[in-house]
Amino acid sequence: MKKRIIIHYSFLLLALGACGKGFLAVKYDKSVVTPTTLADYQALLHGNMQTPSSHELGITGSDEFYLSNASWQSLVQPYLKNGYIWADDIYEQQPCEDYNRAYSRILTANIVLDGLDKLTPNEDEKQQWDQAKGAALYFRAEKFYQLAQLFCKPYYKETATIDPGIALRLSPDVEQASQRASVAETYQQICADLLAALPLLPVISQTNLHPSKAAANALFAKTYLLMGDYVSAAGYAADCLSQQNMLINYQTLSKDSNTPFPAYAEGNEEVILLSYTANIPIVASSRFNADTTLLALYQSGDLRNAIFYRTNTDGRILFKGSYAGSAYYFTGLSTSEVWLISAECHARLGQLGKAMNDINTLRKTRFSPEQYVPLEAADEQQALRLVLEERRLELVMRGTRWEDLRRLNNEPAFAKTLVRQVNDQRYELLPNSPRYVWPLPDDAINFGHLTQNPR
Repeated sequence: MKKRIIIHYSFLLLALGACGKGFLAVKYDKSVVTPTTLADYQALLHGNMQTPSSHELGITGSDEFYLSNASWQSLVQPYLKNGYIWADDIYEQQPCEDYNRAYSRILTANIVLDGLDKLTPNEDEKQQWDQAKGAALYFRAEKFYQLAQLFCKPYYKETATIDPGIALRLSPDVEQASQRASVAETYQQICADLLAALPLLPVISQTNLHPSKAAANALFAKTYLLMGDYVSAAGYAADCLSQQNMLINYQTLSKDSNTPFPAYAEGNEEVILLSYTANIPIVASSRFNADTTLLALYQSGDLRNAIFYRTNTDGRILFKGSYAGSAYYFTGLSTSEVWLISAECHARLGQLGKAMNDINTLRKTRFSPEQYVPLEAADEQQALRLVLEERRLELVMRGTRWEDLRRLNNEPAFAKTLVRQVNDQRYELLPNSPRYVWPLPDDAINFGHLTQNPR
């Protein structure tokens, strides 16, 4: 009988990511979990890594959609209802799925890394061993990255060494005490894991569910972009695009289809690594209204307007442009995002020709040919504004908007005040507000004794 590798995650116990007994509210039964071979660790990695990404809070708090009063009132999940208005108390003593999912995947990665280091692969196993270790390192970096966008401040070079980061769990020992690292240490660990993963991964993976060198380079580029290191971000973006750079010609897609992209990105040559959210009730089709300010940015001839959106029978504008298909929101890595990172870095470095070449490479695949006009920029500021607008138009409902709002708040030209109107009550999220950092879950504070984020 084929051996089954099972981890029992007990979410009844306490909070993921805390310390001591409450590191993860996760315990695994050592009598059941007995991985000992390379095949065991591969099964453990593959079976437990394909969980939804940690983007619910970021999507909920951003400005890509809005709710009617009735839709908001009908929400039953406190973290969504409260998150939409950036309230003081988000969770009301309920679990935080973004936090729990991320740390459960980190635990799996740590179990695999610890186990692989105790094995000595033979010559026939060496490539598989390398790829398993590389994947575990990549996924740990990815989860640290996602947690950092929600639960700690943006990376500001002047304060990164003193701003509280996340709990960096690097061991499978759930009883090991932990504390919050700094923001600087958090990003250093992300980079260290990616650097260690790069030589172990294949250039291109056989499936879009498994990481590759292209994926590690793309996540490196995203990380350095957030850190404001545009030289490094541009370099890793270039490395990624040298490995995978294809773009879909939207002229070949059906504007009338309610599902213009195949489920799970099957055959989608832009997808470097597939990742997607769980079902998020707040942005279900029964509630969703596309942001009117965003819709107004699409120019005549921009095919994304028809391919990303459709008009519902009740007049609401719904989003249909997920690269994961109709059921989930795509939050993975794509070549289109990497082209945009390259364009932004070149604009910020004053390399206007390269910036416009990058952005036009993308845009000419998004417009009807008779209406496409290449963009031009007279100066760095105009180039940057054009690139950032393209990010809004392209990376819709991927979780990146929350990251962009946070990092751009420190630039007066691009800072934005978000506004919600609910039942005649106006709610505002001001640039650099502490509410751009979500509170840690209640259990992480009560049992893990981690320091809470201010609201």
